Formats: sequence, C-alpha cells, structure tokens
Amino acid sequence: MDLDLPYGPWKKIAAADWMGFPTSIYQNSEGLMLFLIFEKHEEKVAGVVVELKKAFLTDLDFSKAAQAQRREITVVEKVSPSGQSRFAIVGATPAYAPFSGEGLIGALGRQYDELKAVTKMVGELSASYRIPVRELSQLPEGQVQALLGDPIALFAAFSNRPVLTTDISRHREIELGMASLGEEPMKIGLGSFQSAVILGGSRAQRLGLMQVACEGALLAGIPCLVIDSSDSLEGLGRPSARVSQFPKFRMTPMPLGFPIKKLEPGEDIGIDISQISPEDFCNAFGLAHTDVEKRIAKAWEASKSLPDVREAVGKDGKSSFSSLRAMRILRVIERRNPGVFSKKGSKAIEGLSSEHIGKAYYLGLSKCSREAGLLLIGIAMKSLKPSQRGIRALVAIEPDLAGAPASVAQTINSMQGGGIAFVTQAEHELDLNLLNPPTLKLEIIGDEAVATAEGEKPVRFRPRPAYTETRP
Repeated sequence: MDLDLPYGPWKKIAAADWMGFPTSIYQNSEGLMLFLIFEKHEEKVAGVVVELKKAFLTDLDFSKAAQAQRREITVVEKVSPSGQSRFAIVGATPAYAPFSGEGLIGALGRQYDELKAVTKMVGELSASYRIPVRELSQLPEGQVQALLGDPIALFAAFSNRPVLTTDISRHREIELGMASLGEEPMKIGLGSFQSAVILGGSRAQRLGLMQVACEGALLAGIPCLVIDSSDSLEGLGRPSARVSQFPKFRMTPMPLGFPIKKLEPGEDIGIDISQISPEDFCNAFGLAHTDVEKRIAKAWEASKSLPDVREAVGKDGKSSFSSLRAMRILRVIERRNPGVFSKKGSKAIEGLSSEHIGKAYYLGLSKCSREAGLLLIGIAMKSLKPSQRGIRALVAIEPDLAGAPASVAQTINSMQGGGIAFVTQAEHELDLNLLNPPTLKLEIIGDEAVATAEGEKPVRFRPRPAYTETRP
C-alpha cells in the first residue's frame, strides 16, 4: 500500500520483518527512501521509527570526506556484467513518532528539512574533496534500479539503532581531551554546554579549548556560530598541519576542516538601530549619563539610521557645544565602523539552528570597533530561534564580555534552556558577573584543565589538540 504523505506519493518498494519489527521501505519521485519500523503492542501498532535516506552515485571513495562530519554513511557497491556502480547513502537522524497521521507528518517534515541540510553538506564536501556525486533523480532508470531494485542492499543501509523516544541531542557528547587519571577520553554531555565558561590559563590556552569545544559540537552534528574579534578561530575551516600529538589522545589520525560560512559586518550582518535602544548604544560607547546621551536619545526614535540621528541632533541643538560634540562622536563611530550600522540586520544567521549539520558560521569582528562588536553580539543572539527539542546550535563568543551592555548579557541569559548553548571565555570569573551562573566551568591550570558541570564532581583532564588549524 502506498502512502499519502507530504513529499509523496510514496511507493512501497520493500517490506520485511527486520530486527523483530515489521519494516517497510518507500520511495518518492525525488529518489528519497523512507524507512518505517513499526512498534507493536499485542498486535496493535503503538509507534513508528521514521528514517529518511538519500543516495548519491559516486565514482570515488566518499568515506574520507565524510570523516569531516562524523556522519553515518553506507556505501553500496554493485558489480554486474553490465557495469559497476557505487552509491553513498546518508540519512536524517532517526525519530520516533506516535502512530498517527499528525505524528508521521511532523516527523517526516523534520526529517525532510534535515536531509535538505545534509544534501547541501554533501555538495560542499564533494566540491572540497573533488569527489563528483549525482543524486538518484539525475540518473537513468537502469542505474536507479541497481540500488532500489535490491531489497537486501536497502535493508543493509537501514540503521539498527534502538528506538528513539527522546531528543537525540541529549545523548551527544563533546570530547575535550583525556582524563588525567587513567587513559580514558574525557567527554562532556552536550546539555552541560547550555552556558559554559572557560577560565584561567593564558588567552591562547582558553581559545584553544574553545576551538576544541566547537569542533566537538560540529562532529556531533551541531551547527556553531563563532563570534571572533581577533581572527583566532577562523582556522576551523582548515585542517591542522600539526598531527604529532593526535595518537596520544586517541584522535583520528587525519586532520579535519569543517564547512564554514564567513559573515562580514556591514555586508552580511549589520546593526539596525531599530533593534537597539539609545541606552544600549550609549552604554556600549561609554556615553551613558552625559549630555551627549540626552541629545542622541532625543533624536533616536524618529531616525532610521545613524546618519539620521546625527542630522537630527544637529537640527535640534543648532550650534550648542553638546550637540556639536555629539555630532562629532557619531561621525567618528560611523567612520570607525563603515557599513556596520545598516538595515542588513541578522537574516544571514536566522536559519542556523535548523541546519542539522556540523557547519560553522563565522562572524569576524576584527574590522569593527569593540563597542560595535558587542552590539553585534546582541543582534546575532536575538536572531536565533529558540527550540524545546534539545540543543540545536552552539554559540562560541571569543570577545571578553567585560563591560558589555546589560542588554547583551540579558539576551545571552535568556537563551538558557531554549535550545541554544553558548561558550565564552575570560581570565577571571568576575569578568562574567553579568551572566547567569554557568552550567559548565572549564578552568585551565597549567597544562591541564578542570571541568565542573552543574551537579557533577570536578574532573581533571588534559585538553586535546585541535583537528583544525590554530593560531600559534
């Protein structure tokens, strides 16, 4: 029986008892494969595991490229008198749903969105590693049937993971190094990173551990927004050339680089003055409680841009000293941050938490002032959509937040429990006193670090080297 579900129609191409559960496989016109494994209680179907998969024809080995995502991939090679075909099969994260129309539609929609992101990732890896791939919808029928016409091969591609009744992100872990006692990898559950801080040590050590944390999230399939004012973390897109320490930490011997999208202030993201208050602006630029603040606040509401504010201040104050000073300060801020104060807003990163793959968005702030950078952090954080289905993204904040406007800290604090995790750094814990108590502290002491997760005993460990390029 075919299924009348979104993205269909879905044609049944195989059915069997698999791992003790009735299982069916369907195909749609795009060449997607839908695996349904049914959970039965006393002959009545209670729920279903939904897993959507997509196959690509590839002439070369795709497994090395897949290492950059740590994503499960199945390679099926078909050899026959008529020729040879190699298929790489990737899938969305399996999900458990109640056996109902609404439950199936909801699970299928989430799987489809995730598979779109995975398809984009495959395209990026294909280009980076120069491995040509083609989707089933681009192949002649004979090659398509080489895969879909073989039920045994299809069932071999099906995940044999257990039924999932909770969000998978709760079970993901980030590997930070090796435990100091014994030779076991030191892993921290992703949930502990709801608000993580890195303290102590040198600045280079703190940023190195932050880069390792970002890598761990990316390897777990969690997208990252990296906010960096010193170009210290831009190496996430390039494999490390220093691999001599990898064996000591049981790391994959091959260095990795991750898909990375670079965002430029003023081009991809900007400060729309309608999204911030004059108090935020003046606090950031050290103008609070001055005559200048009063002039700016009065002109702010009716203005659409920073030049509008400057012009309105001039008209209102005519030739008074405070208005001239305010106009001069606003002009300096504009020149120091060309294009940053614009209507661009933050649309470029709004979809970050729905990426479903280990991809980094890199927001470099080195070309704008520290004050504008702090405002951009607040703008960027406000654009991220909350989720109640586990952690969907990690934000790494390199700039020291000491002295940040209270509104920026409030925005970060409001993210806790909303599906957005974040990690920041400071030399002293007092520099982060605007933030809520962290759910995870990583304190660097000499060549080691101590991890203290909320409600857990402290664990001492040796931070691992990064898979990606780090600044010396």
